[in-house]
Amino acid sequence: QAKTLFPYTTLFRSVGTCILTILGIQAKGLGADFRGARVEVEKHMTTVPPRRIARLDIRISMPAGIAEDLRPRLMRAAEACPVKQSLHPDIVIAMDWSWGA
Repeated sequence: QAKTLFPYTTLFRSVGTCILTILGIQAKGLGADFRGARVEVEKHMTTVPPRRIARLDIRISMPAGIAEDLRPRLMRAAEACPVKQSLHPDIVIAMDWSWGA
């Protein structure tokens, strides 16, 4: 069965792709092996009009082998994703990290 794509689906994919791109650039500069990294974005919409995005839960799974001392730099890089930074400040954005998944 085909999945229905809504216009905001593009926005969620853009946030995830931006985070992965920024992480990839940062990881390369740090000499870290980034292969296998994944980002999943889950949306939560408002329940009362006007219908809007209320919250994004972003799960970032990083591959095993990334040194502990590099993790804060990668996390800061993901927070600085330009697409994420362009979203309205009323949207709650929670980022959950797993290392070695």
